[in-house]
Amino acid sequence: MNLQKEKGFTLIELLISVVIIGIIATMAISRIDFSNEKNMLKTSTSDVTSNLYMARMKAVNDGEMCGVQFLESGEFYVTKDSLGVTPVGESSFLDDAISFSEITFNDWFVRFNEMGQLENSCLPGGEFTGSIFLNNDIGDTTRVDVTFITGRIRETNL
Repeated sequence: MNLQKEKGFTLIELLISVVIIGIIATMAISRIDFSNEKNMLKTSTSDVTSNLYMARMKAVNDGEMCGVQFLESGEFYVTKDSLGVTPVGESSFLDDAISFSEITFNDWFVRFNEMGQLENSCLPGGEFTGSIFLNNDIGDTTRVDVTFITGRIRETNL
């Protein structure tokens, strides 16, 4: 008599494998969701910063006041007029699930003069730095600061 070993998996072994794969997949998907939210916040913060740099460079190059107007809807755009009404180029928008939590500039309008300096008139009285706070649905916050006189623009993760 020649006995052969049976090859294959038992039903229990197969079920245990499927359960383990399901647990690992669930953990991976939840991590992807969190990293996606963080990436969207970083992208939106970079878009805000690049619009501020663009307005500052445009003010210096054109020799006239330029700024960035922010709206509660999440839209923001570079403008050449001192009232922030007429966009120069296309508007930008915050990514989904990202919002402005606070903007410390008067009328949510940042203005740079022809020297690339932040106009004092767009800051609340006595302030030397204005800030734009962005947050996502999971509680992460970033801040973009613009400093009076120098016009320095800086991003900070909070």
